[in-house]
Formats: sequence, C-alpha cells, structure tokens
Amino acid sequence: VDGFGGTPLMAASYFECVAEMLRLGADACRANFRGETALHRMAWRGTDRGGGAGIVRQLVAAGVTPQ
Repeated sequence: VDGFGGTPLMAASYFECVAEMLRLGADACRANFRGETALHRMAWRGTDRGGGAGIVRQLVAAGVTPQ
C-alpha cells in the first residue's frame, strides 16, 4: 500500500497482469483512503486500449461492486 492507500492491484489495472494478481489473491475490493478501487482506475482510463473492458469484467467477477 502506498502513501495514499493505493494497492498494487490498482497500479496493475493499467496493465494486463490483473488476472494473475487476482489469481494470486489480490483483494479486488480493497479501496484507498478516498474509497476508490481498481475498478475506479479503469473507469478513469475511459478507453478499452489495453483490454480495459476485459479487466473491468475480471474485477466485477472478483466481487467489486460498481458504485
């Protein structure tokens, strides 16, 4: 966790390693100090570049609730 409450999964949401991190037990629902999850990071991207839609599906399947 970084100084803002960010997790490695949040950083990985910019890359294709999300599936592996989830497989290894990363907490998809973990939020930073502002209540933001990795799903929020994907929404901020605003693009499917790099498989964003697939990553969103993985995070939702892992239990993240879109809010």
